[in-house]
Amino acid sequence: MTYLLITFLVVLLVPLFAATWRTSLLGLSLQGLLLGWIALRDETAPSWHSLLVLVDLPIVRGLLVPAYFYRVLKRRKAPARSDVIAPNFFSWTLAGMLVFGAFRFAAAVVPAAALDSTQVVTHVAVASSALALGLFVLGSRNTVVSQAIGVLRIENAVTLFELADTPRLSLPIHLVVTIVFLAVMLTLGRFFSLLAYSSLGRNKQRSDIAK
Repeated sequence: MTYLLITFLVVLLVPLFAATWRTSLLGLSLQGLLLGWIALRDETAPSWHSLLVLVDLPIVRGLLVPAYFYRVLKRRKAPARSDVIAPNFFSWTLAGMLVFGAFRFAAAVVPAAALDSTQVVTHVAVASSALALGLFVLGSRNTVVSQAIGVLRIENAVTLFELADTPRLSLPIHLVVTIVFLAVMLTLGRFFSLLAYSSLGRNKQRSDIAK
C-alpha cells in the first residue's frame, strides 16, 4: 500500500504549485479515488459496508463532488487562476517543512515494534501531511474557493486517518456521515452560486453609478 500513500502525497502537493481551481478540483478527485482504492484493497468479498465505501469515497468524493463544483465554478465564470497558498518561495518552503515535520511526527508516535511499522509510519505521515497542508490552505487565503478546498482537504485527511484504524465505522454511522457530507457539499455549492449572483449585482450597480 506504500505506493498508494506516496501517490496520495504527490497529489496533495502538486495543486499547491499549479495555481488554478481546476487543478485543485482534479487533486481532490484523485484523492477521493485513492482513498477508495486504499479502503477497498483488502476486500475479498462484496458486502454492504464495502458498497457504501465505494459510493462514499471514489464515487461521491472522487467524482460527484469535484464535478459538481467544477460545474458551479465554470457556470459562474470563476477566474482561472486561484492560488490556494501564496505563490512565493516562502510558502512552498513552509509546505515542504510541514511534510517533513509530519514524517518526523509519525516516526516518533508509531512504536518501532509495531506490526508492519514502516507502512504504519508512512500512513500516519501522509495523513498528517494532508491535515497540516489542509490547515495551511485554510489559513493562507480568504477566498471562498480556497476555503472550500481547504475544508475538503482536511476532510480527506481525517478519512485517511480513519482508514489506518481497525475496526472502522459501523454501517449506520458511515451512512449518516456520507449523507451529512453530501448535504454540506450541496449547501456549499449553493453558497457559491448565491455569492456569484451577489457579486454580479454589485458590479452592475457600480457600472450604473459610473455611467
